[in-house]
Amino acid sequence: MWNSSVIDGPVQIDGVAGFHLNVAPEVAEGLEAYEAFPRNPRRVFAGAETVFLRFADEAEARAALAAYWIEPGPD
Repeated sequence: MWNSSVIDGPVQIDGVAGFHLNVAPEVAEGLEAYEAFPRNPRRVFAGAETVFLRFADEAEARAALAAYWIEPGPD
């Protein structure tokens, strides 16, 4: 699961391929190649400024954001 304090997603965007995440600006540093610029963003992440990232799939997102992935603990 994603660290929800800095990443919101995945976000479904109708008609746009890819795996989409909204992230805090400090998370997006160095990931400019994945940055997306939606014309009309529909989600707000806790009222804070966010950066929109688009990856080919979840595996690519997990590789790029490995430091922010948290393995679920036992129930």
